[in-house]
Amino acid sequence: MKILWIASEAFPFAKAGGLGDVSNGLAKSLKKVGYDIRILIPKYDWINSANYNLELVSDNVPLNKENTFSVWQSFLPKSRVPIYFVESEVFEGADIYEGDEVSKFLFLSETALVIPQVIGWEPEIFHANDWHTATVPVFAKACHKYSSIMSDKRFILTIHNLAFQGPIPLFEYESRGIESSAIKRFVDEGDSARALRLGIHFSDRVTTVSPTYAREVKETKWGFGLQEDLKTKGDKFVGILNGIDFEEWDPVTDPSLVRNYSAKSLEGKKKCKSALQKELGLPVDKSVFVVGLVARITSQKGFDILIDALPEMFEEEIQLVVLGTGEPDIESKLLRASGEWEDKLAVFLKYDETRSRRIYAGSDAFLIPSRFEPCGLTQMYAMRYGSVPIAHRVGGLADTVFESERNQTGFVFENYSSEDLYSAVFRAFCTFREKRVTWTKLVTRIMTIDNSWESRIQSWKELLETLI
Repeated sequence: MKILWIASEAFPFAKAGGLGDVSNGLAKSLKKVGYDIRILIPKYDWINSANYNLELVSDNVPLNKENTFSVWQSFLPKSRVPIYFVESEVFEGADIYEGDEVSKFLFLSETALVIPQVIGWEPEIFHANDWHTATVPVFAKACHKYSSIMSDKRFILTIHNLAFQGPIPLFEYESRGIESSAIKRFVDEGDSARALRLGIHFSDRVTTVSPTYAREVKETKWGFGLQEDLKTKGDKFVGILNGIDFEEWDPVTDPSLVRNYSAKSLEGKKKCKSALQKELGLPVDKSVFVVGLVARITSQKGFDILIDALPEMFEEEIQLVVLGTGEPDIESKLLRASGEWEDKLAVFLKYDETRSRRIYAGSDAFLIPSRFEPCGLTQMYAMRYGSVPIAHRVGGLADTVFESERNQTGFVFENYSSEDLYSAVFRAFCTFREKRVTWTKLVTRIMTIDNSWESRIQSWKELLETLI
């Protein structure tokens, strides 16, 4: 089965969040079980061709009377999964989600239907991701230029975060050949149509990244106005839990760590904790409870209730490490807090892949207080590195973090409040300080849980087989 995966990002070439990791990990796992899967992303002008061994496949390919593009190729590291890059001036001069996103991602979506002819490879399935490429099936089915040649193709749309829906003015679709009559019933006030909404209706299957989130977006406010659209898909809308790449994320071999370790030998994790405290300028003390947090610094990620909980949290022997970038007002509050509690709080407002790994390895626990969370990968990375998750029980967090005695994988809080967040942190802190044997058993248990992509592949195989 031949699958073209179209996305705005793919690790390590371009990454802003979890989609980059999913593009890499799921594709490699599908390749291992026999699928001919290939990836398509933009060639942002900051992607260095020499660093990633990119080779030019074709130059000045016509898309329409005004626009041409070039195609480059490489492979995902440690695999034989081909990845193609669309080069055009539309992708120049901005980060992934900056600049003229409408022009960028409509261009990417349309080229996805042309590139198979350029590379001499014909996919049976086109797999789009989020609003950025949700218009791939729209071009295929509502644009006369492509509808006849795409009639036997199948289309999947995976939603990684329903909060971002891509409202696009109607004239932008029409100027690219999409028939207004085909999409007019989906047009919102102001003569715009959300790309994600169109993608839902024009795709043959729609997936999202966890079973609980799939239920939430149909039944609660986290559907952000698309609840009824998703319900119309019936059993053609499913939630499949994300996984992580166990080869890429492995404390036994990770070169980022000062000392490697495993579930059978945790001595190296103690060294990683001391090294992290020293690196971040915090007092080096093995008895202090170190909590890590790596996330986009946005209101979705729970920073409002976290900041309110800090005074009570820092009355205990707790240190908190925060890494990420995001909303300026939240960043400012975190910086002020780090000045007030300089021996308790370390804040780094820059995403750093290597440092994030040292935080996973050096922290005792890992905090994910998200207001809503489609899946979350950080709790799985944390478990892999023996950092016990403390999470709000929503979305994919509810599918992976449990506090029940029989199958505990972390600590959870039900209500979205600073009081409940602190209560979960305090329970974890008390277990760490007063029940060392219980804590060590918990750390060992979560490090051996199989959250790999390989453990999710059967669900994907079943979905793909229903399409062909």
